[in-house]
Amino acid sequence: MDSAFALLTQEIQTVAAIAPNELITALASAIEQADADDWAYARNKILSSVNNPGLRVSVEGLLDTWHSQMPSFSGAAIALALLSAAKS
Repeated sequence: MDSAFALLTQEIQTVAAIAPNELITALASAIEQADADDWAYARNKILSSVNNPGLRVSVEGLLDTWHSQMPSFSGAAIALALLSAAKS
């Protein structure tokens, strides 16, 4: 398995394991709508919905890994993976 893919999968699993279901749904929606052309704005908008500092660090890890390792993945793909991980 590609190391970037494995790293992104781990970040998704981490967030899915610790975030409440309501936040997972909100995060998935925000990620799906993220505009990759204005990454700084999209990242800040997504993070602004996370009030818990510990959870925010995990979400930052997910977003930064997505952007640096797998930028070709769409927001919809990341959102679907996050929702799926949270259900399993």
